[in-house]
Amino acid sequence: MNMGSPGDRAPAGNEVTTNRDSYYGPLGEVIHAGRYFFAWKEETETILIGTYQTFDEAIAALLREAENRS
Repeated sequence: MNMGSPGDRAPAGNEVTTNRDSYYGPLGEVIHAGRYFFAWKEETETILIGTYQTFDEAIAALLREAENRS
């Protein structure tokens, strides 16, 4: 399965795009592939935060990561 690079699809700035299976915004990115959700963040490079069973778990991981950075 080729998911591509998450940074290739993320919007610039503070723009947020979301639907029931994905999120692209300043926190990072969540994509749904198969039965899992993948949380990514992009700083100087794209980093996989983790693989999760639900969309909510993946968003929570991005929120925790953002809190840890501040």
